[in-house]
Amino acid sequence: MNREEDKGDEVTAQSAAGEALGRALTDTEPGRLLQYTCKAPAAPEGYQNRLRIVYSQAKVPSSVKANTRYIPQAPDRILDAPDILDDYYLNLVDWSASNILAVALGSHVYLWNAGTGQIEQLLSVEESETVTSLAWVQSGGTHLAVGTSTATVELWDCERIKRLRVMDGHTGRVGSLAWNVFVVSSGSRDGTIVHHDVRQRDHVISTLNGHTQEVCGLKWSPDGRYLASGGNDNLLNIWPVVQGNHHSQAQPVHSFNQHQAAVKGLAWCPWSAGVLASGGGTADRTIRLWNVNTGANLNTVDTKSQVCAILWSTNYKELISGHGYANNQLIIWKYPLMTRVAELTGHTARVLHLAMSPDGTTVLSAGADETLSHDVDPRPNLDSGCGCAVNSDRSLTLDLHPHSVRDSIFIELPKRDYAGAVRSRRDATTSYQWKFTTIRDHGYAKRITVRMRGACAVDCLSAASPPLPQVRCGTEPKRQVFSGCQYDIST
Repeated sequence: MNREEDKGDEVTAQSAAGEALGRALTDTEPGRLLQYTCKAPAAPEGYQNRLRIVYSQAKVPSSVKANTRYIPQAPDRILDAPDILDDYYLNLVDWSASNILAVALGSHVYLWNAGTGQIEQLLSVEESETVTSLAWVQSGGTHLAVGTSTATVELWDCERIKRLRVMDGHTGRVGSLAWNVFVVSSGSRDGTIVHHDVRQRDHVISTLNGHTQEVCGLKWSPDGRYLASGGNDNLLNIWPVVQGNHHSQAQPVHSFNQHQAAVKGLAWCPWSAGVLASGGGTADRTIRLWNVNTGANLNTVDTKSQVCAILWSTNYKELISGHGYANNQLIIWKYPLMTRVAELTGHTARVLHLAMSPDGTTVLSAGADETLSHDVDPRPNLDSGCGCAVNSDRSLTLDLHPHSVRDSIFIELPKRDYAGAVRSRRDATTSYQWKFTTIRDHGYAKRITVRMRGACAVDCLSAASPPLPQVRCGTEPKRQVFSGCQYDIST
């Protein structure tokens, strides 16, 4: 009985709806039968409706599509440097704007030309002394400031391998150095900071007293307005640029005491004026971002390990930190949220120093165990799975992974196929190898065309039916001698 009554109500409702629809269809006034106030929502990514309903969605412009970034987890080069001092408070590595890496190993300083691979010794101090800090002049010149355990700062012309002068002003070892045009600032175990004008005979133009213990971190801002100093007294001081003589006593514009351990890692943001990153030691383990114009602490992140060094990566708006106890790793952070992009491992002892190549693609980390360099550019190490085709003009067309292209590309041709035709060197391997000398359309393209020069390459690629060569991208393995120690450089 009740069900019948419900059915009657349903029929009545349907009749009323039908009458309303009929009136709408016979209405002569212009208008829409159905109208949405906004577009229907897009289907979730990857969703497949069983009723096969078609969704419409705006196309994402190719300019905003995310690129997959490759960061190799293994080091590019390994350097065995047993004489590097395991001392948190020193600064023993610096990479110049002219692509020369300076490394202090005990009482010696070595220069490595990253472009040619050439290594030469710059200087040696007395056996009872040690080199405690290094800093290249920032203008891209060839002058290097060297701090020593005997409280002096030496100025060297690295092109002529000549010491220009020795500057004093401290009573303790000089563990940190920083340049501001013609002025080199030195931080010492005696707690003072001395500004040396290298153009003047009386080089000391100012002495700063803001720390009670060793000054282990020192960085001038890119605009030269501020000097950041970190000390073993857990203080981070921000100093204004000072003009005057050694009697002038400047006061810091900010003195931050939030760190709970020594402050060694310091780095100014290259693209955001007044932003400074600082890192604390074992008892602190934090990286803090500061706005020195306002004194505000912009962000703080607990890294869970000792912060030994900090660098900014301009190419990707990132921060790179080197760590000690307890994980001995490099961490790449996305600025400004400070989310982790990647962790690079490989050291078995703490990562004491970091240096960035001039093009911003390679970071060198110097640890208490050995030195490694990590590639942070999206063009990574070799990709051995490359396709190759020989063209009629003896050029090669390579199908490469877009991340595999580097500065050097090699091919390997089997000996058994070219034993009689190839005029090339023979070695213990089972293949021949040539280096490409011309690369067209170099970049991120998946397909590139290359040409090889030399008689041996022409003979091989002119064969009636040459087999496909094996393609390898990277640098040719070789051995070098550094400070009496051999190390492998391989991809």
